[in-house]
Amino acid sequence: MVEGWRVVRAEEAVGRRAAHDITAVSASAKGPIVRRGEVITERHVAALREAGHDYVAVLEPGSDAGDIVWEDAAVMDLARAMAGEGVEVRYAGEGKAFIHASTRGYLSIDPGLLVGVNSTTDFRAMSRRSGSWVNPGDLLAIVELMPLYVPRAEVERVRNSIHGSVSVRAPLGLGAWLVVTGTEIYEGRVKDLAEGAVGPKLELYGCRLLGKTVVPDDERAISSAISDAASRSDLVIVTGGMSVDPTDVTPRAVLSTGAKLVIYGFPVKPTTMGLLAYLGDKPVIGMSSGVVHFSRENALDVLLPRVCTGGRWTRDELASLGDGGIMESFLAEVQARRS
Repeated sequence: MVEGWRVVRAEEAVGRRAAHDITAVSASAKGPIVRRGEVITERHVAALREAGHDYVAVLEPGSDAGDIVWEDAAVMDLARAMAGEGVEVRYAGEGKAFIHASTRGYLSIDPGLLVGVNSTTDFRAMSRRSGSWVNPGDLLAIVELMPLYVPRAEVERVRNSIHGSVSVRAPLGLGAWLVVTGTEIYEGRVKDLAEGAVGPKLELYGCRLLGKTVVPDDERAISSAISDAASRSDLVIVTGGMSVDPTDVTPRAVLSTGAKLVIYGFPVKPTTMGLLAYLGDKPVIGMSSGVVHFSRENALDVLLPRVCTGGRWTRDELASLGDGGIMESFLAEVQARRS
């Protein structure tokens, strides 16, 4: 037993300071009856016993031993070390520190460091999925300590290995150009619906739609429009002509600009038939006409958060999207067809 605290009956704890947050749990609520360092009073005793705390841990005089760190300070130390740009740390009570977003943007988590913390220490770190789009105040990650205290040397060792593993990159206000392909749209026989689907997505993730070019299903015309769009903007989105139909020439047109293909076919449903390429350092995203039908949620919701905050996708990262790549919008469509 560590010198500086001991366990006593709840009645004997009156007038002493609690060694940790002591919690009451019911089907409808969960929270501390008394917080660490708070003096336990007569009014606490009934609540403690009702919650099953017949015995409680209390601090003894001189309990601030230099070689240990109590749970509240330990989790805050670790959470502050994990905090990168765009986040803030708050103590949430009951031995937990919360990391919140301080800006809107793209959530970046280093999963390897989280695994290291969880597998080799008494701390537990958990987070939202990396790549999520978050807003100020959103809860991003939680740090918790399993025991009541941990050796100070252990806190320092872990803290020095996880700097900035949770961060939020704010949008850069990039300008995008939309290239809409389709002879039927070019000739005015069919109204373009792509702008109405793509424009709000760009705005949601902090980009701006600067302009739009409509071209027929002609490889040279599409290629020329993409090159021109790249000269006018930071990002090009091309819609239509993305399937395996021999008459769909958009993928060839993208490559004929000299753009380097990252991947053709996103492991995401809906809008699998798409591509990502880079023309120099400018992303070129090709989206199928499914972006219109599945306007609520599609592959743009995966790609744009990183792109609009200045991040660059690799093939391996895009390939990994298959784990969890079936979106709720697609599941809802499948269910509706069965009904």
